[in-house]
Amino acid sequence: MRELRDENILRLKDGRKLGYAEYGNPDGFPIFLLHGNPGSRLIWGLLPTALLPPDLHVIAPDRPGYGLSEYSAHRSVADFPEDIVELADSLGVGEFSLAGFSGGGPAALACAWKIPDRLYSVGVISSVGPLEKPLALIGMRRMFRALYRASYFLPWIVRAQMGFVASLARRNPEKLQN
Repeated sequence: MRELRDENILRLKDGRKLGYAEYGNPDGFPIFLLHGNPGSRLIWGLLPTALLPPDLHVIAPDRPGYGLSEYSAHRSVADFPEDIVELADSLGVGEFSLAGFSGGGPAALACAWKIPDRLYSVGVISSVGPLEKPLALIGMRRMFRALYRASYFLPWIVRAQMGFVASLARRNPEKLQN
């Protein structure tokens, strides 16, 4: 049985690095899980193994700009399916399921649109949508509304906020549980 790790890096055809983790049964049915914002491939390793069906092979890539994956200003979420296909091919995976959570939802929908022949099923859970649409921010916490609005004009604010949360997580992880 192949050993599963959470620090894998695939060098993509365009030279970027794609980080990914694998959990569960390497001979099981493959499902790609796409993390939200903020997040990374490591979130799925926090699940107790008892929650994973014994016949499931979880492949958890870092989306571009997160974790071990490199960002490219010349690519969009619509290009992400190419990364998923390269990863699946490198692992010898043909057909697979895929689920996107929160900020991973748009990437999952891009895969459903662009690579339907490779997908057994696609799930989108608590996904974000086009935030520039009227009424899109209704019901969202004031702090998050302000952050999303500011991100268009002052992207450094989002980087600073995410850096602050990351430093809190490293120093005092129990503060993030509420």
